[in-house]
Amino acid sequence: MDGHQTISWEAEPDLEPDVLLPSQFFARPGARASMLPEGQLMRAVLEDASATFQKNAVTKDLRGLRLFAEAAAWFASEDVSWLFSFVNIRYVLDIDADSLRCGLRRWRDRQRAADETRIVPRSAFRRVHGSRYAVGK
Repeated sequence: MDGHQTISWEAEPDLEPDVLLPSQFFARPGARASMLPEGQLMRAVLEDASATFQKNAVTKDLRGLRLFAEAAAWFASEDVSWLFSFVNIRYVLDIDADSLRCGLRRWRDRQRAADETRIVPRSAFRRVHGSRYAVGK
């Protein structure tokens, strides 16, 4: 015997790679998901989507309508394949998805109802500078 040991790797079934779910990763003792950098980034994505939704809820321009449609589709999606999908973010941040979606819909409906009844104030002043047509001399 020369003092060397032989290690058999086939005899160790416990040496398989560990696979972690997001809930397991963020459930570390003493760590709150929203306080970790990853959670802060997810919160920022959620805040940006909410701001985009609210800013463009009653817009009339095409770009705003497109942005609103994208934000609304993101909130409505049940996709979990993308790390920053709404479902994954709300799971990590422990947010009730149905309550948030319902609140956004109610807010949108109130804004649109107010927009329909809003009277656009007309200026009482005439345009003084410039004219619509140029008159030649």
